[in-house]
This record gives sequence, structure tokens and C-alpha cells, in this order.
Amino acid sequence: MGHDKNRFYAQPLRHLLGKDWSGLRRLDLTQVKSSSMGLAVVAQLSQGDWPLLTSLDLSDNKLGADSMLEVIKGKFPALESLDVSSNKLDVEAMRQLVKGDWPTLMYLWLSINPLLNAEGIQQLSHAKWGQLHDMSLSYTSVTADMMEELVKLPLPKLKTLSLSGCGLDVAAVSVLARAHWPALRSLRLTENRLPAEAVSQLIRGRFPALRLLDLSNCKMNAASMQCLIQGDWPLLEDIDLSYNQLDTEAIKYLLKPRWTSMTNLSLNHNTFDAHAVEDLTNGDWPLLRFLCLDLQVLNAVNAGMLGICMDELKEFENEKARTKSCVVQISRDRTSLWRKLKHVLVI
Repeated sequence: MGHDKNRFYAQPLRHLLGKDWSGLRRLDLTQVKSSSMGLAVVAQLSQGDWPLLTSLDLSDNKLGADSMLEVIKGKFPALESLDVSSNKLDVEAMRQLVKGDWPTLMYLWLSINPLLNAEGIQQLSHAKWGQLHDMSLSYTSVTADMMEELVKLPLPKLKTLSLSGCGLDVAAVSVLARAHWPALRSLRLTENRLPAEAVSQLIRGRFPALRLLDLSNCKMNAASMQCLIQGDWPLLEDIDLSYNQLDTEAIKYLLKPRWTSMTNLSLNHNTFDAHAVEDLTNGDWPLLRFLCLDLQVLNAVNAGMLGICMDELKEFENEKARTKSCVVQISRDRTSLWRKLKHVLVI
């Protein structure tokens, strides 16, 4: 094909699917059915022989049970990544999907499927995808009942779970905390409203391998942070707290966690003032390498504490006006406690 990912429409796609693409590794069929392609195209896809195909993107196609029935007929022995986001996956569609014989499947995207419910999630327990380690349900409403089914799934190798924009309430978060996913390294919960009550449930989660926690745009405040710092995640390296309502008091709580392995910290678009940056320098994060802050919280005093030359920052300010952000490299002679800090992303 000449490219890893391609989009084709109407008759040209039917023609191309009839060719010999046995060496193809990635195929993007995004938005084909919404372009009046019809079920015939999916059926054509299932009739092909794709011995080396590792990635198949069928997102945004209004696919339902009839289409999934055709997809599972496909010969994809090497399939590792399947994206069926933005479709019409109901219980029957999921019942068909899990019949797919894809023993090497590692990545599954089920995002933005409004018809998905608890019974649909339960169908995943019948799948024989023992290598699955990355799953996304982002922007699909996930109720407590759905979460109950999700945490029951046998996912011993699950490393990444995305639940962004799922409308999680306190009950759903409480169920999430009961999950037993010993290999989970990355948990993305961005764009869920997480008041202190919800965070107090989240910190009960035992995720011994957790390294990345995305809590951006979760409307978290000082009370939420007071709960969050009690999370027992000793390997946590990367935490995103941007786009919240963290004030100076919340920053003081941030200084007390057990997360001494932290290397990346994002705090941009919050409500704390410049004085909070001075407090930040007392954080016990000896491995911190990357810090994201807003330009307005940096002044000559606290920028110096971070090892940033203000003249250099002013030069970057003009660049920021064009690119919306800039990366400032830390001076080698800084006096900051964070000896490994290399860059500050200024938003």
C-alpha cells in the first residue's frame, strides 16, 4: 500500500480488498461504513487472508452485531491491536466479538460505544485473549454495574486501562478499587469528576505495579488531594494533575506522599499561585526529571529555585505565544533539591 494506515471509500475499497495484501501489517478502515460502504465491505475483509496483519482499525463505522459476525470470520492469526471504538456494540455484538480467534491480541479499544452495558462487558470473560494488556473504555458511560463485571475479568497481564470521560461516580470508583490486576502499570481516569469521597475509594486500590496515574481534568481540589496522598503506590513515576482546582493548600498536601519514585509531574492549569512553587521545591522526589507548570506561576524567585534562568524563560515566552507551550532546559548550576530535573514544560 505504501503507507501503514490508509483510508479507502466506496468501490475502490472493495476492489483493493480483493487484491493480495498478504504482507500488510496495519489496516485503517475508519469511517468506511458511515460512507455508505455497507456490510459487504466488512464481509469482503473477512474473506481475505491477512497472515501478517497486526493492527486493524474499524472505529467510527456504526458497526453492530451483524458486522462483528463477519469480522470474527477473518483470518488474522497475528492480530495484536483491534480498534472498534465509536460503533454500535451492544450485547449481541460483544457476544460475537469475543469469539474472535486472536491469540496474540494485546490492545483492545472499545471507547465511545454508548450501547455497551454490564452484560456486554460480561461477554469479555468468554474471550480467549490471554495476552491482552491494554484496554480502553474511554468516553463510554461506565456504571457501577458495568465496573462490577469489568473487575471480574481474568486479565492477569493487563498493563494499561483507560477509563477517561466515563462518568464514573463514587460507587463505580469503589468497585474499581477492588480490582485485582497485579500487572497494571497505567490507569487513565481523566475527565471524571473525582471529589474527595471518590478519591478516598480510589486509594484503596492495590495496584502494586502502578507507574502512571492520569487524573487530569477531574475537578479535584484540596480535599481530593488530602485523600490522594494516602495512595500506596510505591512505584508511581508519572502523575498528571493538570486542569484541576488545586490551590496552594492542595500543593502542600502533595509534598507528603510516598511517591519517591516520581519522575514526571504535571500541574498546569490549576489555581495555585506563585508562592506554591516555593513549596514544591520541598517535595521529596529525588528522581523528578519533568515538571509541567503554567507560565504565570513562575517569577524570578521561584524560577531560580527550579534552576531556570529568567532571561532564558523570557526568550521562550515569545515562542510560547506561537506554540502554546515551551520546554525549558534546567541550568546545570541550579540549587534545586531535584538533582535529576531536566526539563520544565511551560504552558
